[in-house]
Amino acid sequence: MRQTIFLALSLTSAFLSAQPYAIGSMEMTFYDADRDRDVPCEVHYPAATAGDDVPVNDGTFPVMVIGHGFVMTVDAYVYLWEHYAPLGYVVVLPSTEGGFAPDHGAFGADLAFLANALVAANDDASSPFYQHVLPSTVLMGHSMGGGAAFLGASGNVALRALVTFAP
Repeated sequence: MRQTIFLALSLTSAFLSAQPYAIGSMEMTFYDADRDRDVPCEVHYPAATAGDDVPVNDGTFPVMVIGHGFVMTVDAYVYLWEHYAPLGYVVVLPSTEGGFAPDHGAFGADLAFLANALVAANDDASSPFYQHVLPSTVLMGHSMGGGAAFLGASGNVALRALVTFAP
């Protein structure tokens, strides 16, 4: 009985002390030299104060890259970054391949490239994500983005999970 009470108090204490992070947001463009391609994206991340271009909160965080569906914009996925950034994820939403003739292979490569670029930013003193990124990534996607997540999975060295919705 004593162990049960201790466990219950410990879990309650852990849940009460865990506060969600504020959300920081920024627009970024990464350059993929191997493909001579700019990869623009939105990045939403754990921050000490909410806002655009605010500093990343103390700590290190995993990266989640979310691929959008066919002829959809990243605005359709607000609910995802509003959920995951406060939980401690750096959420990246590429805005490439948004027209009526997307290149699915290029989109998959964009997802993998962005995941790797954010992990590399951990070691780049000029990056706002310097010393704030874990070598752990998730590729997620919906519809076309789900298929692209599968395509990008092989090019992502730090992949820990692949999550798809109607790929």
